[in-house]
Amino acid sequence: MNNGPVIPFRNMKLKGKLNLALLAIAACYLGFMVIMIQKTQICSYFGLDYCAYWAGGRIINERGLAEVYDTKLLLQYQEKIYPQAKDTSLIFKAMPLPYLPLFILPFQILSLADL
Repeated sequence: MNNGPVIPFRNMKLKGKLNLALLAIAACYLGFMVIMIQKTQICSYFGLDYCAYWAGGRIINERGLAEVYDTKLLLQYQEKIYPQAKDTSLIFKAMPLPYLPLFILPFQILSLADL
């Protein structure tokens, strides 16, 4: 015998409902990230910081740790990967890396990926 309509989450506890809500939010963010990376370049909107760190790691690998603080060199590396640098109506400035050398060393791993 059917006692009425079945309500899907009626018997779920509060913790289960919260976990389900967090899963839905995480899925939305993941979907947004995938769409942004597919529609645009990673350095155009979503990964601005990642690309700055990537350029810093590439400079460390190719030129040495001390050179990562040279803004002219940073500009040369970042102009190659940021699509904003190709827009002549914008003034493109290099994104500096204001970290101590100890914290910049892990960026070398990031630079191994090919953008």
